[in-house]
Amino acid sequence: MRKKFEVNIPEWFRQDELFVLNTVVDEKNETIGVLFASDNFEQTRLYNPVIRVYSIRLNNGQYELEHEIGAFSFRSKADAIAFSKNVLTYSATELLLDIHKNQVKAVI
Repeated sequence: MRKKFEVNIPEWFRQDELFVLNTVVDEKNETIGVLFASDNFEQTRLYNPVIRVYSIRLNNGQYELEHEIGAFSFRSKADAIAFSKNVLTYSATELLLDIHKNQVKAVI
C-alpha cells in the first residue's frame, strides 16, 4: 500500500510553473526521499519537457525540498510521464540506460 506524502512546496516552485509528478520515500529510512517535478510539460516554452529531480527530507512531520539532483529532457510529455511512473521499477542500471536513451532522443 502506498502512503500519501505531504511535501512543503516553496513559492518559487509554483512561480517556475513546476508541479509534482511523483514522490518516493525510502522504505527503510522514511526521513529521506525524492520528488519528481515537471517543467514545460505543455510545451509552452521553446525547450522540450523536463523532469526535475529533487531530494526531500522530513522536517517536523512534513517533507521539504533539499536540493535539485538533476534535470532530464524528454521528447514528449508522454515520455516524461512514463519515465516518472516507471522509475520505481528500475534497477540502477536500467535507470541510467533509460535516462541516457531519453537524453539522446531529446537531442536528435
